[in-house]
Amino acid sequence: MHTIIKTGKFIVKFAPCAILTANYKKQGCLFKTTAFPIRAIPGSLLRYLVARNFTVPGATLQILGLSVLKMERETEVLDKIVNEIKDLTEADQINVTTAWSKAGTGANEIIQYAGQHRCELIAITSAFDPVSRGHCISPVK
Repeated sequence: MHTIIKTGKFIVKFAPCAILTANYKKQGCLFKTTAFPIRAIPGSLLRYLVARNFTVPGATLQILGLSVLKMERETEVLDKIVNEIKDLTEADQINVTTAWSKAGTGANEIIQYAGQHRCELIAITSAFDPVSRGHCISPVK
């Protein structure tokens, strides 16, 4: 494996901070459709504040609420997060669609949703190893 690729994978896997990777072959880093999965946990608003920097005016943020925790009042918490994000997107001139899914881990649902809706970006916050992807915003560990 080429040294630069090894270095890149190592940095993404072990970095103590968030990382933005970009494929040099892709023209620009602005997207029209972003899949934005949320769970009833902290972090969605902060993730939106980063993701909005990668959208064009009039873009669509496609929020996918994932019911994975099976906790009391989960739907209520998800609704609150969606409304807070919608308040921010209105000021940013970003359109919002919402969908809901009862998911196991959510990973398969997110991939299927992004493919079906032709999303150009998936904005997530979780521990993952984005090997050789065109763009990613990695998690803070």
